[in-house]
Amino acid sequence: MFNEKEKLIEILTGVNSSKLNYYIELKKRNKEIVKQNNRLEIIYQLVRDINIDMSIEDIIKRVFGKLPLAVPCDFLGLALLREGKLCMTAMMPQILYGYPPIPQDSVLWQCIKTGDVHVYDPVSKDDPFILENPALSDQISSLAVAPLFVRSQANGVLLVGSAMLTAYSRAELSFIQQLADQLAICIQNARLYEQVSQAKREWEATFNAVAEPIVLVDTNYNILRSNNRFPLNLNPAWDSGDNQNNLKCYQRIWGRAEKCDNCPMDEVARTGKPVYERVQADSGLILDICY
Repeated sequence: MFNEKEKLIEILTGVNSSKLNYYIELKKRNKEIVKQNNRLEIIYQLVRDINIDMSIEDIIKRVFGKLPLAVPCDFLGLALLREGKLCMTAMMPQILYGYPPIPQDSVLWQCIKTGDVHVYDPVSKDDPFILENPALSDQISSLAVAPLFVRSQANGVLLVGSAMLTAYSRAELSFIQQLADQLAICIQNARLYEQVSQAKREWEATFNAVAEPIVLVDTNYNILRSNNRFPLNLNPAWDSGDNQNNLKCYQRIWGRAEKCDNCPMDEVARTGKPVYERVQADSGLILDICY
């Protein structure tokens, strides 16, 4: 009798309903916490895993593998400005081919012009970019577009698309912008690395192509680099193997066990000025040398 009265009171006062609402709200909050943790993990992995020598395509592929855990994502694309044209550079999955420039009258340019993240829900089937890529219209219903900033200027856009309508909340748009900011840093680092690598390759090619012998020597007389253009009869004990740079300059070039007397490098170190000399080697070969 008492139990029946207690149940009746709980029904009338809404105790069970309050418990149910509490657990539903708790479940939602736990789900949001899991999403937020996944978002932080993606940003962390971008910083940790993406190498400066990775291509943009590899970067997008790496991000696409994890992104659906954080936000709805059935399509991930990256477009960069090149000579005033906004060109698709990478995407996952690969549903567009040829990577044509995005038309100037497409809504995607709004992100470049305003510098703000935009969401298009639903995606307009009449947008010039969608009309040129009908395969994309069948893939996504919602599209979030975030600018990529390089030196405070929008230099491209990150596209995140979902097959669902109303897929992106304000919190998810904020994360997509954070992701775009981190991607911009990764892409800029990759570009700088490629520029430095290209300059290094060009310098090495020029160094090795010089017909006259060139040797880089440190202040301890260690050979750092050589273009291997010295005459073979300069030093009979010349070693052209892998350990050729593991010798002192007086050993490799002149075949001596000790530093040369009146070494021009001492004068260079003392005066900070170049030294020109004409030297006759033990073999009788006469060389004009600049230190």
